[in-house]
Amino acid sequence: MPIPQFSKPPEDFYRKREMPSNRERDEQAMRRMESLNDLYASQRALLRTTYSDESDALWPTAMANLAHWTAQYFVHDNRLATGKPDGSANEELGRRLVLEVLDDAETVSALKGLHLLADLAAAKTGLASSSSSQEHFETLTRLFDGWVRQTIGPDRDDDTRDPRFYDFLVVDERALRSLAVLPNEIPPPDPAVPRKEQELKRPRRLLVRKPMIRRVE
Repeated sequence: MPIPQFSKPPEDFYRKREMPSNRERDEQAMRRMESLNDLYASQRALLRTTYSDESDALWPTAMANLAHWTAQYFVHDNRLATGKPDGSANEELGRRLVLEVLDDAETVSALKGLHLLADLAAAKTGLASSSSSQEHFETLTRLFDGWVRQTIGPDRDDDTRDPRFYDFLVVDERALRSLAVLPNEIPPPDPAVPRKEQELKRPRRLLVRKPMIRRVE
């Protein structure tokens, strides 16, 4: 899928974070704006681990919902946690969001040949052995590393600037179903709403960080 063309963001979104004019903005969002890749996009790599007639039917809706909710809601996470009223930098990050599905033939073929856990977070709740779950994450990480080498070349190790080469989102069976039923209407990001109440509205997400193979919901 071609990456949309973005222009360089306005400098006030990432420079002089300590200036009084930026004190009401989310500093984390400003740092992320500063670290955008060469395409000035906020890209995330995504691995699909479930392949069936049901998942094929749900996939387009789930991906549309994931992009919609991430761009309009999840980008405000830290701002809401820190009580910053100015969401302009967060909104600009959301506008530049690009989800890049690792759907090349080699990766898809490898994933279809694996007997992965339907719910890759099962080990966290004691529903699967930690060794079995760890093996699955290591397998996914090897596939991801192969894609990174193919994308940036074997001789380049400067991959830390771009988060899509550092960690990746996983959509397993449970996550896919969760994403597919998200409503179109998104609750407005409001610092006055208690964090616990916001957490209850979240669909399930799974993030794998390459150096630690760490799972995060």
